[in-house]
Amino acid sequence: MTSLIQQYIDKGWGLIPVRPKGHINEKTGENDEKAPFVQWSEFKSSENNKPSENQILRWLANWDNADWAVLTGYDNLVLVDVDDPNLYDLYLSKQFPHCVMRTPSGGISFLIRSMVIPKSITRLNGIALDLKGVNGYAILPSRDLSPKEIEEEEEEEKAGTRNEFIRHWINNDEPDEIDDIEKHLSQIMPKVVPDVKQGKGVPTAIQWAREHNLSIAYDGGRYLQVLCPNHDDKVASMSIYADGYFCHSCKKSGGLFSLIKTYTNLTDAEIFEQYKGIKKQKRTMTDDVISLVEENVTLIKDHNNNSFFKLSDISDIGINLLPINSKITRYWVTRLAENALDKLPPASVLNYVVDYFCGKCMSVGEKTKIYRRIGGNQKEITYDLGNNTFVKITPEAMGIFPDTNLTFIKETNIGVQVVPNKKRRENVLKIFRIINVKDHAQKILLLTWMVTALLPWAQTPILLLCGTRGSGKSFMGRILKRTLDPVEGNSSELLVNKPRDLNYLIGLLSHNAVAVLDNISKIDRETSDILCNVVTGGVIPTRELYTTNDQVLIDIRSKLIITAINSQIFDSGSGDLAERTISIEISRPEDSYLSEEDLVEEYEKCRSEIFGSLLSLVQGYIKEGLPKKGETSGFRLTTYASVGKYISKALGMKTTFDAAYKINQIGLSTNTLEVEPVTDFFIWFAKNFGDKDFNNTRGLGIATDYLFSKFFNEWMSDGGKFGNDRKYPSSANALLTRLKRIEPDLKKIYSISIENKGIHKGKKWLKIKYNGIDDDDDDDNNYEEEEEEEWLKTESGGEKQTKIVKDEEGW
Repeated sequence: MTSLIQQYIDKGWGLIPVRPKGHINEKTGENDEKAPFVQWSEFKSSENNKPSENQILRWLANWDNADWAVLTGYDNLVLVDVDDPNLYDLYLSKQFPHCVMRTPSGGISFLIRSMVIPKSITRLNGIALDLKGVNGYAILPSRDLSPKEIEEEEEEEKAGTRNEFIRHWINNDEPDEIDDIEKHLSQIMPKVVPDVKQGKGVPTAIQWAREHNLSIAYDGGRYLQVLCPNHDDKVASMSIYADGYFCHSCKKSGGLFSLIKTYTNLTDAEIFEQYKGIKKQKRTMTDDVISLVEENVTLIKDHNNNSFFKLSDISDIGINLLPINSKITRYWVTRLAENALDKLPPASVLNYVVDYFCGKCMSVGEKTKIYRRIGGNQKEITYDLGNNTFVKITPEAMGIFPDTNLTFIKETNIGVQVVPNKKRRENVLKIFRIINVKDHAQKILLLTWMVTALLPWAQTPILLLCGTRGSGKSFMGRILKRTLDPVEGNSSELLVNKPRDLNYLIGLLSHNAVAVLDNISKIDRETSDILCNVVTGGVIPTRELYTTNDQVLIDIRSKLIITAINSQIFDSGSGDLAERTISIEISRPEDSYLSEEDLVEEYEKCRSEIFGSLLSLVQGYIKEGLPKKGETSGFRLTTYASVGKYISKALGMKTTFDAAYKINQIGLSTNTLEVEPVTDFFIWFAKNFGDKDFNNTRGLGIATDYLFSKFFNEWMSDGGKFGNDRKYPSSANALLTRLKRIEPDLKKIYSISIENKGIHKGKKWLKIKYNGIDDDDDDDNNYEEEEEEEWLKTESGGEKQTKIVKDEEGW
């Protein structure tokens, strides 16, 4: 056994013995080289029966002269066999340098691990390239050639004296890995498209080239190498395959018909006359439109697999990324076809083209992250100025560049940003000459929000601007929008009132880096859930725009500004959203109004300095303010908090960020509790019965059924709340659901904590603690434990409960 065979066994590869080169079948007298010695169908990968090491060793003993083949499909192994070595050298060698072997025909083969294992194929993109995947096998080198033997092979090849090569390893490292080798190869390899219909009397391109003596430099059987007549070719750079040709130098390609036209002076009619069987492929308008689109777009898909055209020229439509299945895309395709073909494509053609590219993009589209206005990471942030120039910010430098390696979507509403002037960081404070914010604590919270809004990875809280009529909150929303994400002409069309429906809201948020909702009076639970996703950067499944069936995932990470009369806009149970919100209270100027025109004029004078100083603070933060690995925070939105601490220090603000943020959060938590009607009940219960152990249950507290049927119903009756238009829970489970929503705020504001005690005889128990209250001194604590025990006996069928079962739901 050679050392190579032992290496294959050590790798765990499935091996079978095959007949060596030149082997003659004793029964038939025919050459049967490469055929397995064994009945190998039972070892195909679809049978999931890879030969064991002992089985391979027994075969070695039986056939010591055999060649060996690896079974492809097992362990994600796929063989790529390239007859034309130019294909490997030019397109594959840098990506797949490992596990490469030279084949007897002079070609190149390599093994690859692919997550998607293809079926075995013998031609890809019309070129001579084999893939062996499911239920295949690939011959392996059976011995190592010495460096001297390999050098002799290469010298004989150059001299033209070698008939064939000995199969040997060029590199025998572990195979490279890829997601889908067939899809990847179809993207990067040349394409040869036939232009005639195959049929009787129609030669292949290889046959025609041999018959017409095209000065063939090398005949590899399934391919030919010739000099390209389209340019001054010193070395044979054109490869001819069965379907046509491709020049690896000038990139010209074509089928048989094109090949004949290239090498002869025959007219189309003469070609048809001379080759009776040739029938040129009929091109339809659909073919022409597809070709036009392919010449003008790159197919990309975002991280949610939504498909886009990336246009090479946006001068005609002003948008660089088009959702493939959309009205705007159909309009663009129609304009493109009309200009090039001088006719409008019918709806049937448009439908086919859109469906074709949707499917193709899902298969071979380049997957990339798509950004709006702001992109990047903690090492480099890129801001799109909206005029095909980009600000790049790193910890060391900041500058404006004409291009970027990130993909930004440019839509019709995107406005051009001013060129930043970053003379002094303190220039950002000039914005307070324009907007009506006087309190120092509120100033630092607002500046922190503005800088955080320029960090593409950050979970940025919702900015809630509150003020009475005439306080300037809407104007302030427009100025902040213009500072961070201006729209075309500085218009305020994106300053909208309550969205008509959730789809409209999702559209607004997903198409703006910074969105503004103006004069909102109430946020219901469903809207609250969506807005929570805005902060955290989640995605929402929805029907694809302009369609009725395809579901897509909409990424709605947006920076959101809301204006309202007051901060009590959250519906009952929206504490999660309130915790992700910063509230800025704006006072009415009263007798000191300035005209909006004067304020805008003043703003435009210092706009560049304000924007530049914001970017300067962003640079300073990623250089000096990023939290260290493992560093914890007392706030839920950790990035926002770390930015606030940095800005407070960088600008020498009088008020500390931590104090300002805590006060702000307490105010919002209080608002959340005020709109929840059961808040008063839990405060009353905690103060009167907090930490009481009902029924001597060794610290279990109170059963939730009893909490509802006894205490809650009595509290409702005593307060005359029946018939009240505020919605109260109608069951113990509903009461617990309400409690879960407000539990963090009860703890934060009233020091009321809830401890889940599990299940006791099928009933949920909890302990409600009110810190600082001594139950024994509470005059209102006049309920007798016997009454609780009597209720328990009734509910449990007369038996006293003693066993405790852990509640897996947390209650």
